[in-house]
Amino acid sequence: MAWLLHEGQVLASCNSPATHYRMRAIDHESEGAVLVTLRKTFVSPRSGLDLVQLDRDLVVIDLCSCRSRRLFVRRRRCEVAVIAVPGALVRWHLEIGDRLEIRS
Repeated sequence: MAWLLHEGQVLASCNSPATHYRMRAIDHESEGAVLVTLRKTFVSPRSGLDLVQLDRDLVVIDLCSCRSRRLFVRRRRCEVAVIAVPGALVRWHLEIGDRLEIRS
């Protein structure tokens, strides 16, 4: 298991599941997150989610909180994304330009 960190503080446990199971891996009662690669567009599940798009250096380039069945468009420099439970962005206090770390 890996940990998602910002400025030395642990934000969440971070998993990288197979593509087919990525949305099932988000436990809506925990603080967990899923690390994924995005296609050009992405539709959120029924329960909604928070999405953090990162560049190759794990710098935040976009933040989205989305209700159910909404369409996300991947940003041009986005290499990887963090999908989390709704409300995680408020608790994490992230801003565009913040650098994240992943440690195992």
